[in-house]
Amino acid sequence: MDETVTELIFQEKMKEIIMVAVYHSENSTNEYSPKHQGNEYADFLINTIKPWIDQKYRTKPNKENTAVLGSSMGGIISFNMGWEHSNVFSMTGCLSPAFMVDRNEIVKRIKKSKNIPNFRFSIQNGTEELEAQFQPSITKLIKYLNKKGYKEDSDYLYRIYDGAYHTESAWAIQVKDTLLFFFGL
Repeated sequence: MDETVTELIFQEKMKEIIMVAVYHSENSTNEYSPKHQGNEYADFLINTIKPWIDQKYRTKPNKENTAVLGSSMGGIISFNMGWEHSNVFSMTGCLSPAFMVDRNEIVKRIKKSKNIPNFRFSIQNGTEELEAQFQPSITKLIKYLNKKGYKEDSDYLYRIYDGAYHTESAWAIQVKDTLLFFFGL
């Protein structure tokens, strides 16, 4: 991702940004699941990591300049942080989000929610193997978000990459669209 950001900034296609990568444990399914430890993880990012970064570096700490992005389970927790903490994150990127975990818990919760937070999001998925298994819950989530009034290409970016697998090399290609949607010039 750092190479993609550097390339896009050098080509004057996106604003300069500060990226922070947080290492995840081997237990990312529980760590990033809102039903399990996801709220603890969000609290850690919001109340420990972000204040430390904002103090140490010259950031623009307001929500309009703060995004969170993840892949697979990281895509779920990123979306959930935007949904639950839109006062902190105005943009969330979800590469190959595994919304179907915990029996589609997040999809069901969003469907029932009366809350309509103000944030922009990007959801991207491939079509091969595990990606194909993720697609039904992504499709349902997009349907519910559209019913809540979110508009594609203004409130959110939604892309399906034909032939893409659930891999970091696929996400390296897909992340470009998310970065341009959030920070493009």
